[in-house]
Amino acid sequence: MSYVSDMISDMPVVANRSLTPTAFPQLQQLVHTNNEILREIISIFDERASLDFAYSKTMQKLSSRLHKVSAKSPGIIDHAWSYVADQFDAQASIHNNLGSAITDDIVQPLRAIFNSQQRTIRATEQLANRELRFLTTKRDELSKIKRLLHSSSRDLEKVEQLIDNDHMSNIKLSVRKRKLLEQVMKQEQTYIEETIATERQRRLTDGVLRKGVEYLEVVEKQRLAHCQTALGRFQRKISQLGPNLNMMFERCMSALNDALNAEPSEQISMITPICSTSHTIYLCDFHAENFAEIIGGQRRRWTLERIGAVLQEYLKSTQLEANPMLPSSTNISYVEFLEYLIYKINEAMKSVDGAQNREYHRLARFQQKHKDKLGLAQTVLTIPSHEFGNGEKPSAPSLPTTSSIEDETEPVRIIFYCNGLFLSFSKA
Repeated sequence: MSYVSDMISDMPVVANRSLTPTAFPQLQQLVHTNNEILREIISIFDERASLDFAYSKTMQKLSSRLHKVSAKSPGIIDHAWSYVADQFDAQASIHNNLGSAITDDIVQPLRAIFNSQQRTIRATEQLANRELRFLTTKRDELSKIKRLLHSSSRDLEKVEQLIDNDHMSNIKLSVRKRKLLEQVMKQEQTYIEETIATERQRRLTDGVLRKGVEYLEVVEKQRLAHCQTALGRFQRKISQLGPNLNMMFERCMSALNDALNAEPSEQISMITPICSTSHTIYLCDFHAENFAEIIGGQRRRWTLERIGAVLQEYLKSTQLEANPMLPSSTNISYVEFLEYLIYKINEAMKSVDGAQNREYHRLARFQQKHKDKLGLAQTVLTIPSHEFGNGEKPSAPSLPTTSSIEDETEPVRIIFYCNGLFLSFSKA
């Protein structure tokens, strides 16, 4: 294991480009392909060694027969065949030595490293695939909870509209509204918790993928180093077989020299995923944020304020932890994740109030909206790998223009939590 750690520290790491769920399978497929190539190379040289042994054995038999028939020849011309038999013996010896060298210096070492790497690859893939399955399951569960929340929010809005249109007090509608409101609040709480849990699983998966990429890099570098050593041994053995055999292999000497002079580290650095490597962070999307839905303005704002208060509680509890999560070299902090959720809710409330100026947040430029499998709006942060760990915030935006003066005089809204309900008051 220390040998593996030393190789990891000495090699250029491509983990930042290949640790995402979309890019990791490409590195995985590359290592599989190269190991299958190594398997075929071992098979070819094993067969070549068997052919050399068979050729040597056949040449020895022919040499023995030629020596036997030429030994009793009295004439000088007929006795010359014994020299041909000696040449047969020399060729048999050369091919026997070549077969032994191929078996001992190429086939056996490459087969040993191949078997060792197969075990490493299987263990790495099993761990990585398991974590990827966990992440997929988490996101599927989050999607189900989101669907239930949006359905309950629509039902609540329908009841609210019925109450608004009914000028007489309807006890049944009031009871149904109270039950639906409690259900929506509970589902909102569950949705937020599952979103945060999914983000934790994504971070855990990123760590496992990073380890997997490092081990696959070690496997690939070991394969390149052992193939380079085998090529060098084959080149040296060929150069010892004499001028006649050297002439046969002069054409491949240039390619062998190029392979021997190649740097394995440069080969590793050329591994580049086909797709763009970016980290996708799923954010909460609530029914009240969708302005395509017909919702009363005050109810929409009250719902957004209630959700913002819940997120503020999570933010406060995170900031008060004994060991808060600091931004690592590959992740944004939990605090910044929660702050952006609050920023997103605040922007929706500003839209309700008709404000035109937007506040600045460094993650806003990575926000994207699309439809999920259920056709609901899904907001994600798509952050490129080279900017994922960049915690530096750019300079603040310019001061607000005169068009935002009205926003500065908005009334202050105070939210209280009492008996399971959020109470909202406006103060000028």
